[in-house]
Amino acid sequence: MSLHKNVRSAVLASYNSTFVIVPERAAVIGETVRISKLRREHGGKGSNQAIALARLGSKVNIIASVGADTFGQEAIEKWHREGLDCTGVKVSKKETGTAYVFVFNKGANLIYINTGANGDIDRLFLSDSLKDMDTDYFLTNFELPVPIAMYGSRLMMKKSKAIINPAPAVPIKARNFKGLYAIAPNETEMKILAGYAPDANVDVFQLARKYSKYVEVVALTLGAHGAFIVSRNREERIPAVRVKETETTGAGDEWCAAFTFFIGQGRDPFSAASLANRAAAFLIQRIRGPSLVDNLPYYDDIKDIANS
Repeated sequence: MSLHKNVRSAVLASYNSTFVIVPERAAVIGETVRISKLRREHGGKGSNQAIALARLGSKVNIIASVGADTFGQEAIEKWHREGLDCTGVKVSKKETGTAYVFVFNKGANLIYINTGANGDIDRLFLSDSLKDMDTDYFLTNFELPVPIAMYGSRLMMKKSKAIINPAPAVPIKARNFKGLYAIAPNETEMKILAGYAPDANVDVFQLARKYSKYVEVVALTLGAHGAFIVSRNREERIPAVRVKETETTGAGDEWCAAFTFFIGQGRDPFSAASLANRAAAFLIQRIRGPSLVDNLPYYDDIKDIANS
């Protein structure tokens, strides 16, 4: 399948200047543990997804808010270098958002975020930014204030396929997603969306089926177990690509971007999910350098996957 150069995407994005911390081991409450590695890099789910989409070949408009500080300036400079259209970027009086990612053995991670300027996007700014934007796909996540992410999605679903990666998740009734093209939660996020505790013993596949009554596609990601895709007339388990997991931070962002991109290439959601599994696996195997973002693949890196 040939690459369509004219696929246009808008990403309502979070940005966090991200500190990646590798402790010697997990601490318990009240304990001090040494760290073995520390690095700072560009992050935020929305920023990662926007850059990943651009590297795959989509024309990307990014709508975001960063602070008038060094972190914010670095973010805008990075987006320009990646070829993103930054006309929808707001410079806020609040500090640029930050995130703290703790990476443990076998790729497990914990993430803490400080919203900062990400919380400074209001409905007026958003509607002004989106009203003349001509785009095929709209992607956002819940690192932004959830009402803003939902509002932007409702605005854009009238003229594009709107996709929400509901992370970090909050309880939201299925009917509130009505009209969206897709939601893409992981297992924990699916439980939380439906009002359950993260560790609740509940059938996530049945929850995905429930939400699929209101959106065209529920793309439930299962980590090392692949994905479960539900549309209104079909469902399928999509197997994962087996890789040695060293660090999985950002794999979900690559998955969402690749899923959106391959839908834009005319793939059905089941084929797109299979290709997204492979793109995320490619990233996991590649994370060796100092920055997750710099490891996000370009289309040429995965063109053999894309044309399979």
